[in-house]
Amino acid sequence: MTSKQERKAPVSILILTFNEESNLPYALQSIDGWADQIIVVDSYSTDRTVEIARSYGADVYQNPFENFVQQRNWALNVPEYRNDWVLYIDADEQVTPELRAEIAEVLSTVPNDVAGFEMRRRFIFMGRWLRHGGYYMWLLRLFRRNRCRFVPSHQGGEYPVVEGKVLRLRYDLLHQDHRPLAQWIQNQNKDSTKVALALFQAGGRPIQADLNPGETIEGRMRTWLNRHIYAHIPFWAKPIARFLTFYLLRGGFLDGWEGFAYCTLHELWYPLLVGLKLRELQRSQIARIHAEQSGWR
Repeated sequence: MTSKQERKAPVSILILTFNEESNLPYALQSIDGWADQIIVVDSYSTDRTVEIARSYGADVYQNPFENFVQQRNWALNVPEYRNDWVLYIDADEQVTPELRAEIAEVLSTVPNDVAGFEMRRRFIFMGRWLRHGGYYMWLLRLFRRNRCRFVPSHQGGEYPVVEGKVLRLRYDLLHQDHRPLAQWIQNQNKDSTKVALALFQAGGRPIQADLNPGETIEGRMRTWLNRHIYAHIPFWAKPIARFLTFYLLRGGFLDGWEGFAYCTLHELWYPLLVGLKLRELQRSQIARIHAEQSGWR
């Protein structure tokens, strides 16, 4: 919770949620009393997420989830925004006191040609800040709502594109998932199914593989690797290539056993799940076509 002496910011906070009762209180406590408005767009949670959001005075909307691009763009168009500026955070992220003060300061004097601000995110895993491996990245999270839209990125992801100048902030956003590791792994398994289906619908090709100037440097690097390297190697080799890239070439090994564990889960195990599920979908389609051609159906 913010102090009474802290300057409030003319910003609307946007958070997407689905069953985030373990994380959401930490996110809301980090902005309570500081942000002028909190907007939560929920995908029909079955836990206490909506109740928690409303207890902090958030404006809550519910919309069925199709994909992150659709959901974030839908969220930007709800009618009750009170501010031109939007800061979007995930339910497992918190705004640090230093970042709050900096945002309040810059928004009081921001020129009209500035459409957004990037900030770095400290990624905490198993209690350790992962400084290496490409996880301490710049993210465009603060922007003018009427100059922003979300577009697809590689592997079924998304990122914001703004019309105007983008500056960088000094202080960091904090990412720390408070759910048990078993639940995090379960969610990664579910997410890999969604990504595999999206890739299957795209014909097995990387989604939006072209480089885009609206994406951050780190995001463009991942897109380039996905387009020029990962897209041209067998599905079983992609996880190995990703692990070697992020753990060795990008220094994930410098973050101790926590860095090894996260790189193994996120860059080796997760893409292997995606590849196996995509292959399963492709084999099912081939079998169905053969069955239809043979008159079995």
